[in-house]
Amino acid sequence: MDYMKNILFAILLISLAGCGDDRHDAADIESLKKQNAELLKQNKILNDSLSLYEQRFVMSQILIGIPDAQIAKVGKENNIKVVFHPYAMEMPKYDIYEVKGKDEIKVGSSNKTMFEYKFIPKSLKDNEVNLKVKIPFGGRIIETPASMILKVEN
Repeated sequence: MDYMKNILFAILLISLAGCGDDRHDAADIESLKKQNAELLKQNKILNDSLSLYEQRFVMSQILIGIPDAQIAKVGKENNIKVVFHPYAMEMPKYDIYEVKGKDEIKVGSSNKTMFEYKFIPKSLKDNEVNLKVKIPFGGRIIETPASMILKVEN
């Protein structure tokens, strides 16, 4: 009989200890849920902030053209390095267009902060280079124009 009492006492202790743990676990779970909700909220704020920063970065770009030679020659290829400024960050993929009047002719794509453009003037008066970069970003297209006038000789 004493043996049965000891077993019943042990079962009762285990049951009570288990019940206490359940109440403790429920409080821990509720605390973890609150912490998780707060972390999700902070994560959304950080993601929104990063997205806004990236958008501002892309929209603040300017293009700078640097010809290999100071004077372009009629009928000869003249290389122009076109650099995004600020230069130090990685760009999303973009398309490059040559602009002639109202026409835009796609001449390439890249994701680098510099690309090269080959310009061949057809006459002494053909001295203007107009380019446009189109960057898909956030469901829309951000356009960055570049224009330069070169000295052209025969």
